[in-house]
Amino acid sequence: MIARRLIAPALLAGLVFLSACDKGSLTGPASQDNGLEGRDGLAALPSLPSPAPYSPATQLANQVKVCKDVASPAGSYTFTVSASNTDTGDQVADAAILAPGECAIIFNRTGHTTTIGSFAMVTITEVISVGATYRMKNVSVNDKDGPRILLVPSITLKVNGYHGAVADYLNETIPGGQSPILNIGAAAGFGVLAGTTVTCVTGGVVNADVGVSAGTAITGFGPCILSGTKHSADAVAAQAQLDLTAAYNILVGLPCPGGNVLTADLGGTTKAAGVYCNATSIGLTGVLTLDGGGDPNAVFVFQAGSTLTVAGSVVLINGAQAKNVYWQVGSSATLGTSSNFKGNILALTSITINDNVSMLGRALARNGAVTLGTGDTINLP
Repeated sequence: MIARRLIAPALLAGLVFLSACDKGSLTGPASQDNGLEGRDGLAALPSLPSPAPYSPATQLANQVKVCKDVASPAGSYTFTVSASNTDTGDQVADAAILAPGECAIIFNRTGHTTTIGSFAMVTITEVISVGATYRMKNVSVNDKDGPRILLVPSITLKVNGYHGAVADYLNETIPGGQSPILNIGAAAGFGVLAGTTVTCVTGGVVNADVGVSAGTAITGFGPCILSGTKHSADAVAAQAQLDLTAAYNILVGLPCPGGNVLTADLGGTTKAAGVYCNATSIGLTGVLTLDGGGDPNAVFVFQAGSTLTVAGSVVLINGAQAKNVYWQVGSSATLGTSSNFKGNILALTSITINDNVSMLGRALARNGAVTLGTGDTINLP
């Protein structure tokens, strides 16, 4: 069925930091580059078609269709829809609710005698509610720009009198210990993953897998204790590196609001869910508090253009969870002695963990080494 109602903003908590561009980010208004003058608000709607049988490949000029992939977990999924222009008789659904195997036409751009070549920009957002047991895996898109696969719930499509568009959303059940937002795939089982070498001095404990690819060297286990499996340049480690790279690129591409540009050390501050960034380095000396605001799906992303240096601790309050905290580092990360760290480090080059560090998260390095000191403990979030 199609439900013509507005979705409360609270249902989008944890997703608000993402943009709606069709290359991958999560929210924002649709583009205004369709060459038509519009007016505020959505046009009044006649009754819209009921959900139709699954046929994601079908594209009809003037129309945008959304489908819930047949392979998604059972249940109902909600989508909100907005269009960049309502001055020309376009039809826009406030919301659509689909079960797996259903499709619906959620936008119909009527033909125009003088502006038929202009594109209408339509944004479709899947609403993933608080406490959901599923997440968006990917969406297969086909419009004027051609077929492509995106990895975020909000996308913008182009449609006009010559080009239709279709979006086929695929969801998956959230694997244990992973975020409802970012899929790190095979890297999820690794407490430590490196590109060249993994080294542990002594007395440390890693309660997860340890791996390296394309390098081969894993040393120090023992005397360091490993509860999981060592993966040295095997197929598991190789796939984990591929998935790490995909996740890293998504984090790099997330827009950072101007008010979230970090100009000082994070120590002694409290941050709500969102994307925070510094073009060069991020430092943490003292205590950083991450406030989930009562949302267990609240996501925190810290983008460091070059380095991350920690000499303190991360505290989680009001539902914030370590599995939803991401530290994207453009070069190398260092956790200082006796740090108490939470979150997933995704570093382009290397990660150094000094003595007696407690980490609830993952140390994942794409191209370089991960080095553990003495007495470190790493647990998966």
